[in-house]
Amino acid sequence: MKQQAGVALITAILIVALATIAATSVASRQFMDIRRATNVFNNEQLYLYAMAVEAVAMEGLRVYTEKVKYDRIFSPETANEGGTHEFPFEWTFEDTESAVSAKVYDQETKFNVNNLVVQKEKDGNVQWLADTKQKDRFIRILNKVIADLQSEADALQLVDALVDWLDPDSQISGNFGAEDAEYSSLELPYSTANGLLASASELILVQGFTKELLYGKVDDSDQEQPVAIPGLLQYMTALPDNSTTINPNTADPVVLAALSDIVNEEMINTVIADRITRPFKDVATFTDALKDQFTGDDKAEKQGKIAEDFTGLDVQSSYFLAQSTATVGKNSLMLNSLLYRNTTGSNFVIARAIGTHGI
Repeated sequence: MKQQAGVALITAILIVALATIAATSVASRQFMDIRRATNVFNNEQLYLYAMAVEAVAMEGLRVYTEKVKYDRIFSPETANEGGTHEFPFEWTFEDTESAVSAKVYDQETKFNVNNLVVQKEKDGNVQWLADTKQKDRFIRILNKVIADLQSEADALQLVDALVDWLDPDSQISGNFGAEDAEYSSLELPYSTANGLLASASELILVQGFTKELLYGKVDDSDQEQPVAIPGLLQYMTALPDNSTTINPNTADPVVLAALSDIVNEEMINTVIADRITRPFKDVATFTDALKDQFTGDDKAEKQGKIAEDFTGLDVQSSYFLAQSTATVGKNSLMLNSLLYRNTTGSNFVIARAIGTHGI
């Protein structure tokens, strides 16, 4: 009798243990399901908020286009002269539980690497070839970045490899090009894109381009005051067009100085010193100001070269990056939207990407 009672007790304990395990498993699974559903709901909510902010940014860009005929850099001194017609411009809306904000950046402040190739007629056929003028401009920017980072990279090698990445053929460009044969021998092989870059970060796949070269580095030799040294992405972008312009009202002095070998950053900074309060209303005003910097016997020659070198400029940009940020509670999301503005002022979304590194 006692033996039967012991068996019954053990059986009861096992049943209780199994029931406890099952209940715990159900509760745990239910908790995970609730958390998963909550995350999905929050992400959807954040995305919809960010999309709404993108719409606000596009409307702001449209209104801005109706007011002015040229773009300029934001300055507190001119912030009340006509609304949001300076870059970058932004909006922020907050309540007790959420916050949304948007910033719009002019993308034609930078050099567009897709401009490196152009369709030209050669031997009776239309081919994609390297644009010599754009190639020289990019080499100057590369040399500036390489010197700042104290890198051992070679600008000409990098440009030749990039041209091969962009052009649709399998012919090696220049003396240092790189086609499929170079990439297929890697530990993780891949092929060249043979087309325009979809994103500036795609450069990390091109032979010779490194993370440091693209994103820069921090010089912490002075522990108390570390210095951030910008990389190539500070001065370049990748737009879905190989005929974009550079805006002298908003462009970085490094980019403007790279347009010609007879100017330098000091000269550019002198010319653009007042562009925040007195922006250039047309390209001719900018180039005339540059021409006035020259004196001496070769003045006329250099002024003629300014007219020759400083092409592909416009004081009204077409491409913009809208960064929309939404925060609800502890969750946040950043939506990057590449916008295109046509000559009538209408705006279109070209591409979107979620993350903090842009498109």
